[in-house]
Amino acid sequence: PVKELRKFTQVALAAGASETVRFTLTQDDLAFYGRDQAFKAESGDFSFWVGGDSASGLEGAFRLNI
Repeated sequence: PVKELRKFTQVALAAGASETVRFTLTQDDLAFYGRDQAFKAESGDFSFWVGGDSASGLEGAFRLNI
């Protein structure tokens, strides 16, 4: 998959307010069914976005080493 929603938290904020939101992605969160029909994650670089929709927001990246 090119882009998939994995973690979701909706936070209601008053005007001018801020809040720190933390979440953890596990190896299982990054797994998918391959051509061999096995559910597995692969090592590699991943990008993530945090924002109100899939086209905007803050972007980050990490590497998964298996």
